[in-house]
Amino acid sequence: MKRIITADLVLPQRTVWGTLTVEGNRITSIEEKGPFRPGEDIVVPGFVDIHFHGVGPYGTLTEEDINGIASFEPSNGVTAFTPALGASPRDLRLEFLRSVRELVRSPRPGNALCAGSHLEGPWLEYEHRGGMGADMLALPTDEAVSEAIAEADGTLRLVTLAPELDNALHAIALLKKAGVTVSIGHSGASPEQFAKAVDAGLSHVCHLFDAYSPREVIEGVTRYCLADACLMEDRVTVELIVDGFHVPPELIKLACRLAGTKRIVAITDSMQGTGLPNDKYIQEDGTYYYLDNESVCRAVDGDHGIVGSCLTMKKAFFNLVRKWGFSLEEASRMTSLNPARVIGLDGCTGSLEAGKFADMNILAGEDLALKACLVRGETAFGA
Repeated sequence: MKRIITADLVLPQRTVWGTLTVEGNRITSIEEKGPFRPGEDIVVPGFVDIHFHGVGPYGTLTEEDINGIASFEPSNGVTAFTPALGASPRDLRLEFLRSVRELVRSPRPGNALCAGSHLEGPWLEYEHRGGMGADMLALPTDEAVSEAIAEADGTLRLVTLAPELDNALHAIALLKKAGVTVSIGHSGASPEQFAKAVDAGLSHVCHLFDAYSPREVIEGVTRYCLADACLMEDRVTVELIVDGFHVPPELIKLACRLAGTKRIVAITDSMQGTGLPNDKYIQEDGTYYYLDNESVCRAVDGDHGIVGSCLTMKKAFFNLVRKWGFSLEEASRMTSLNPARVIGLDGCTGSLEAGKFADMNILAGEDLALKACLVRGETAFGA
């Protein structure tokens, strides 16, 4: 089946008025016809979310939940995703890896593509655990890391760990050899420890500025810190939760100026309940949190600390463009191409280019509202 779409097209380097042709599951041609026309429909690549713990009524623990996410996410403009599991017991971790593995092997037409799994833990540092359960944390032993790699059988895409932990550098090397992208997160590593981890194969940064050590000031002198090192290191990509609460907008702009939008990855870090009414929901570790759609998700017990967001990818794109002034191309890079590159999918998705999969969103020119989402050429949401 052939489909021709005429609209403003957000291409990797520019936005133009033109015609995009889809045949089967691929973009077969793009014809530029003139300059950007404000107010017309806008076509952007499908969003890729590589870090979230749930959305709508679904968590990320079971195969049923992950199938539900795959059917739900096109309503948020997401065409590919890697569900994340926080620090959890071994049996739940292995169940999660198996569930994702089966869905990757048996995708359902018209759903967003589950590209693989993301383990955010349990190999995290105690003082920087954030909303993770302290009793769920562990050291990255060769046995545990190798077991996760084997259970996923090629579908483990991303692992977040604290590189200062015992055996972490060897774990990074094991994961890299298996084709897994390794991310620093929930870490109190020094800039020197971070540099050694990058040399060992670490190439990504989990939600920068969240669950990181504060900047140290000694005798009135501000010291170089881990966040600085992450932004200065050209060999790593950097996640930001772009809800305006986890990271102040000023820091989002600063990070993009320092690292450049080619290295920044917009994520949601969303929780189950995202897109649903304010209410109390349950995490993977059995603890409860309260979701406030005008703010964040906070733990019900203890210090009521932040445990995640209720951000969607379509809202993330809107925030970047309309709230903080990024260009359509920059926002598209951060929500589509860059995350696709992190998980090794940029050769087939993440940008509007002839030969790539027809994964795209049609947005209203006035308010960037999502009108339709296509996954591999099939309409998965809208008309």
